[in-house]
Amino acid sequence: MILSNVILFYGSNLDTDVYITALCTQKLPVVAIGILHGNDLAKRSLLFDSAHTHAARYGSNEILAAMIDLRHEYDFQRLRMCFFVEAAQHGRVEATQFLLNFKAVERPWVFSKRIKRPSYCSYNERQLVTLHTPSWEIFKVVVKKRIEHCISRTFGVKEYTAFLVHSARNGWVDRTARYLALGARIDGLGLSSEYEQQPLLGASRNRHEEVVRVLLEHGADTSKPALETAVGMDNLLLFLCF
Repeated sequence: MILSNVILFYGSNLDTDVYITALCTQKLPVVAIGILHGNDLAKRSLLFDSAHTHAARYGSNEILAAMIDLRHEYDFQRLRMCFFVEAAQHGRVEATQFLLNFKAVERPWVFSKRIKRPSYCSYNERQLVTLHTPSWEIFKVVVKKRIEHCISRTFGVKEYTAFLVHSARNGWVDRTARYLALGARIDGLGLSSEYEQQPLLGASRNRHEEVVRVLLEHGADTSKPALETAVGMDNLLLFLCF
């Protein structure tokens, strides 16, 4: 009864939940019916998050193409980049390549921090600069595109260290090792919060033992608070590696 009231309060409904569940489970006929009926493809469910998120994570190329709004230039550019980022972050090589090339001839990618209008130009560049991916194949494509398009940005120790923190937190072993090889600082940059400044802390909190092992092998600092976090979560790997 309480759940029903919450769903009603947030405006969720059974049709939306079924539609988004179909995206998650790849029940493409159900999704196709929704698209043909002209339903709002940006639907969000209280229980299952947004349709766009699940399309990028699980949807076929046909679904992705159908969900990108072709009527308005701003929406098209924004949604194409949104899907591209989501697919890359989930290591979907084929989907990432598809989205990179989708309608690129008719509607070329536009990147520039300096252009104020239209705003999707700076949005595209910002998303490309901060994009994370567990896939080495996608990473190489992203690096190439950054060189081509991110005219107002440079990449060095600071950027690669930020990527290292993200990789350690998500348990991406290969990416963690590669960012270290690119010059990322093993103990972070010492910025705002303790969680952000130490990759070892993020990996320990999320129980990514293989990442912890890689960081320790590269000489990560095991003083507070990383050690306390590992002890509190019974992560004995830290002790075994001393």
